[in-house]
Amino acid sequence: MIEWFDSNTPIEKVSKFCESALIDPSPAAVNYTSTNWQNRPETLMYKMFIEKVFDRENGGGYAVSTNGTVYFTGAGICRWTDDANTCIYPFRLYTNPNHRGAPKARFIHIQFLLYDLIKEFGYKAYFGSTDHYNRRILKGAYEMNNPANFPNYYFDGKNHYTGKEGRRILPVTMYDLPLIINHTKQWLHYHCIDPSYEPTLLAILNELAVT
Repeated sequence: MIEWFDSNTPIEKVSKFCESALIDPSPAAVNYTSTNWQNRPETLMYKMFIEKVFDRENGGGYAVSTNGTVYFTGAGICRWTDDANTCIYPFRLYTNPNHRGAPKARFIHIQFLLYDLIKEFGYKAYFGSTDHYNRRILKGAYEMNNPANFPNYYFDGKNHYTGKEGRRILPVTMYDLPLIINHTKQWLHYHCIDPSYEPTLLAILNELAVT
């Protein structure tokens, strides 16, 4: 099942979701630690409870897959501070290291719930970003959403393709240069819900790009 987290969620519940990060050796795990989170702006809990970026009134949301006892995977959307028409998605994606690779922990269980929320909020575009050590994830997401790899899927006129059992893919475009996002150099891909918005988005990205 899916639970939604925001600033009204009990801190103990979010801390439980984050507790596996304390023993996770992956570099990105520091963004999910519950230790001293009140003084660490990069952490999920700081974003959730202090900045409140996952509250619906702020154009955000955070979905977590769970069996009621164990939290498997969580991810969110948040409004991009440089452009109110664009959101970051998935934002603060994390999977319990004890369940990585398990079917019940796949991002697909929450992927389209978040995408539908993006459309509900009226965003014109979104981008996903990662630090240098996870750039392979961007490439993987690109291939997993490349229509050329799914010849039996059909375009349904809603900016995504639909295939077997209603699964959807969301074609993304890789952006070549890194940007400084949340004080960190990151690489990204993007998707325009409104195709006419792409020139505007690219103009903003080009202004912020670094070498």
